[in-house]
Amino acid sequence: MLIIKTMIAVKGRLTKEINYWDFRAGELKTQEAPRKANAKINSEKARQRADELQMRLQQRLCINL
Repeated sequence: MLIIKTMIAVKGRLTKEINYWDFRAGELKTQEAPRKANAKINSEKARQRADELQMRLQQRLCINL
């Protein structure tokens, strides 16, 4: 039962973070055109972060018992 609760919590947290970075990547992409390309974080970095989190979520939900 604890494993299931933990999996649900991990999936919920990482899904929220993935959604945030997907949204942020889209926002940054629209802002990049009129601005400089060397901002602190650009859409490519935000997209990469979302992809990394998606991979982490998949790895954590694959449990070898």
